[in-house]
Amino acid sequence: MKQETKHIAIFASGTGSNAQKIIDYFKNSEKIKISSVVCNNPGAGVLKIAANSSIPVLLIEKQMFLLTGYAAELKSQQIDFIVLAGFLWKMPPVLIHAFKNKIISKIRMEVTIKCVQPWVMMVRDIVRVMAL
Repeated sequence: MKQETKHIAIFASGTGSNAQKIIDYFKNSEKIKISSVVCNNPGAGVLKIAANSSIPVLLIEKQMFLLTGYAAELKSQQIDFIVLAGFLWKMPPVLIHAFKNKIISKIRMEVTIKCVQPWVMMVRDIVRVMAL
């Protein structure tokens, strides 16, 4: 039985060094696809990284993020997990609720691993890559 591909949105605010590592690590994966880069900074280096990797970008605005979390947009892109890779804004409750137990942060690794047991290896890989 073939495993369904999981779609990841990387949230980043700056140069994108962690995002680049994650994109590079999963670029040939059949199980994981980096489907979106979400950014709050129109001058961030991560936008060029996304463009060079042909990954769609969602440029977000603070008020709308706090109100909606852009959850509908992410769901329409069939995003399964969110990976925080140097994203500087606090996650709004609406987004946390929409992606309950599906937001991965290097800082929250132990909690996240317990929450997404079927994807423990993916989470460990992402955290390991971010630590490089």
